[in-house]
Amino acid sequence: MKPHELRRAIKRSPNQCPHCGSEAIEAGPIIEPEAGTLARHVECSACGCGWYERYTLADATTTD
Repeated sequence: MKPHELRRAIKRSPNQCPHCGSEAIEAGPIIEPEAGTLARHVECSACGCGWYERYTLADATTTD
């Protein structure tokens, strides 16, 4: 699966494996591979497909 297809599949169904559609996915701990980015490894226990999800800050607002 190409990276853009993987991103689209995960955005469409974030609680399902993008390869087989199973909901038997497990996410590892959040790590900081580089400054300003967080990531975690996610793996499907049904088919063994694994991928990394990377998170960056897109917006922030105050709470008061």
